[in-house]
Amino acid sequence: MELDVVPIEAVSDAMIVVSHDSCVVAANGRADALFRVPPGGLLRVPIRRLVTTPLPEAAVIAGTQPVTQRAEAVRPDGSGFAADLLCAAGSDAGTPRTVITVRPLDEAHADDDLVLRALRESETSLETTLRSIGDGVIVTDARGVVTRMNPVAEQLTGWSFADACGEPLDRVFQIVNETTRALVESPVVKVFREGTVVGLANHTLLIARDGVERPIADSGAPIRDARGALAGVVMVFRDQTEEHATEKALRQSETRFRTLLEAAPDALVSIDADGRIVLVNKQVEALFGYVAEELIGQPIDLLVPQRLRSRHAEHRARYRAAPRARPMGSGAPLVGRRKDGSEFFVGVSLSHAETDAGLLATAAVRDVSTQVRTQEALANSEARFRTLVESFDDIIYTLDLEQRYSSFHGRWLASEGLRAEDFLGKTIVEVLGSEAGAVQDAAHKRALAGERVVYESTWNRGRSVRSFHTALSPLRDAQGQLMGAVGVGREITKLKQAQAQLVMTEHMASIGMLVAGVAHEINNPLTAVSVNLQLATAELAVRAQNDDSLAALQRDVTDAFRATQLVQTIVRDLLVFSRGSGSQEREPVSVHGVLEATLRIAHNEIRHRARLERDFREVPAVLASETRLAQVFLNLVMNAVQALPEGDAERNEIRVVTRIDDVGQVVIEVQDTGPGISPEVIENLFTPFFSTKPKGSGTGLGLAICQRIVTSFGGTIVATSKPGEGSVFRVSLPATHHAPASKSVAKPDAPVRSTRRGRVLIVDDDPVVASTVARVLRRDHDVVIAASGHDALERVRSGERYDVVVCDLMMPRMMGIELHAAIEALSREQAARIVFLSGGVFSPDTVDFLKQRSNPCLQKPFDPTELRAVVNAWVEHGAPAT
Repeated sequence: MELDVVPIEAVSDAMIVVSHDSCVVAANGRADALFRVPPGGLLRVPIRRLVTTPLPEAAVIAGTQPVTQRAEAVRPDGSGFAADLLCAAGSDAGTPRTVITVRPLDEAHADDDLVLRALRESETSLETTLRSIGDGVIVTDARGVVTRMNPVAEQLTGWSFADACGEPLDRVFQIVNETTRALVESPVVKVFREGTVVGLANHTLLIARDGVERPIADSGAPIRDARGALAGVVMVFRDQTEEHATEKALRQSETRFRTLLEAAPDALVSIDADGRIVLVNKQVEALFGYVAEELIGQPIDLLVPQRLRSRHAEHRARYRAAPRARPMGSGAPLVGRRKDGSEFFVGVSLSHAETDAGLLATAAVRDVSTQVRTQEALANSEARFRTLVESFDDIIYTLDLEQRYSSFHGRWLASEGLRAEDFLGKTIVEVLGSEAGAVQDAAHKRALAGERVVYESTWNRGRSVRSFHTALSPLRDAQGQLMGAVGVGREITKLKQAQAQLVMTEHMASIGMLVAGVAHEINNPLTAVSVNLQLATAELAVRAQNDDSLAALQRDVTDAFRATQLVQTIVRDLLVFSRGSGSQEREPVSVHGVLEATLRIAHNEIRHRARLERDFREVPAVLASETRLAQVFLNLVMNAVQALPEGDAERNEIRVVTRIDDVGQVVIEVQDTGPGISPEVIENLFTPFFSTKPKGSGTGLGLAICQRIVTSFGGTIVATSKPGEGSVFRVSLPATHHAPASKSVAKPDAPVRSTRRGRVLIVDDDPVVASTVARVLRRDHDVVIAASGHDALERVRSGERYDVVVCDLMMPRMMGIELHAAIEALSREQAARIVFLSGGVFSPDTVDFLKQRSNPCLQKPFDPTELRAVVNAWVEHGAPAT
């Protein structure tokens, strides 16, 4: 059976034509490639061997619309695939035909080059056969069964010898009357009956296996054995009229061509060498909005937007110079233009044929606007996703099923001088090593087993330790199949450092509160001891003038008083380091005062390891927090102590220097004669968690906290050292011209004596302290003691008024500040006469309160002379009590 190459190869899908007996009578090269057979290998193959699902052929032939069906296809080699079948009705000289378009669902169409090669081989084979046409010969045995046939007979009957051998001749060689369509008696039958050579009548048609009908002339001759018995028949036949056969084939070809053309799902446009349209199908009319008559004879550029026509002409010229079947628009979508001027994206596949009129090119056109918009949306989505993930400070990555990084994103990479290529295709073990990557490797395995994993890990990068928090989740496809894992990691090194510093700060704050509480508890009994010793000293000084034994006792009491002053100094120094020692706001601070307090605290540690040398030069105050500055100095001094070996205190030295540098900053240096620090260690001294001390002996946060404190004051801290020559830590702070604030009421040169006795209320929950205060004031005034703030408040509320109220700041149930507020609500004048006593614990609220009020505050242990001076001044110069 001959096929017109142009309409078949112009279709981008595989196409098969099926006869009324459900056998393949025609197939294009793409069908051969899809079913993996040589050219013509599908001819006369029953369709049920290629498609296992029953086809609605009867419905197709009886109907007017194509029918689409999904089916399972099977290749001759046994492999199968799923496909969509588009079945359309056709006819061949009045004989029904079914045209099937095969579109595989799960695999690509056969390669175009293979299709073209199959087409060229088919054409070569056809041409060779046509050139060598002779007579067809079929030999039967005595039963009329085919035993031998030549290639010409195979061609004319459509039966291969392999299929025909053993078949009755009337099945292989079917003939009818060309006019009446009635069956014609087989010449073999006549030969068997008459035993002579017989010939066929005129107008006999041979119906080939593929449904092609040929007018033939034939004759049959008997084959006899040696005994003369009839052993079979040899039949020789040939085309009767080549012209008639050619005309009939052309009519059949035209019918098939039109059937294929209209059944094709694509819009098919054929153009001549001049670029003019010579053929279109119905799909072109539907796609472009023209009817066929409006397109035939028009230039193909009619279907191309005006702005693209010059470029399209260049493409056509190049195609004419080197024609080949291929898709158009690789890398960029093409654009079509409808009759109404609207434009849309198209996909175009080109094929060609050489005809008597010249090159004929056929384009199969599809509307791919939806695909293009989908691809653009996908590309835009991917671009937005990439922009998004690349802007994250977090690390976003994916793993394949082999635990290898398949993507790596985030600004963290660039900040660390890394690239995604450093990770792609590698496992975490390959990146970090088996030991360092053990935690991450275990987490990756769990995620790839379908588990969501959240974990923390560390990475020793250079000399620093990085901490990370990572969340890993399984990554699945649309069908729910595990395809990898996606992880989001965040570096939490600074967070870990801040948490550790917070723990350290809270620890120090707890110690500070403990110290402050102990100091307050010491100050109360210390006040009683100190004040009573001072009173006793003064009394003994008068009596000892006439009694030598009392003079010795006076000296003993005086020594005891001096000892209480030493305890008082120690307690005051401890309070410098406590959180309750005052506000942490920056204020003018005496560097020497803080240093002296620090050195007294560290004295016991220093004296066992080194000589302490002071080189204090006159320096102005600095703007800082006394407590925080003391923390820095104590840390530097203790580091210097720990750098020195024990047992040779006279040889080792710690020198503390204060001076003003060239730019007017106050410089504090802590020098030691220890072994020194290597350059590589110096670089990391102020890095959080870096420590040169043995494990468990330090947190690695001390110097980092010192640096943070100093920089918060606008200063700097640096370390210099040479191995074997000791170390120097240098703190530079901006100077201030303001003097440090006084911590207590200035002592008068001489006590102010009151010319009248006043009424004084003493409020203190400690009876010993209250009794001591009363003893100091009772010589000059009438004294009343209240054991609590509530007791004092009831006295004032009942109408009692006092020249002075001496009140402890820290008391249970009602604090001194609360008592002041309650009395102020009753009498502002009475509240103004309150003098506070404090054991040295100042909360931020207490500091703010004292700044906003003019009430004096004396520190315990107080000087009796100072207390009398303050009280006497109020009694002498204040308004009289009522």
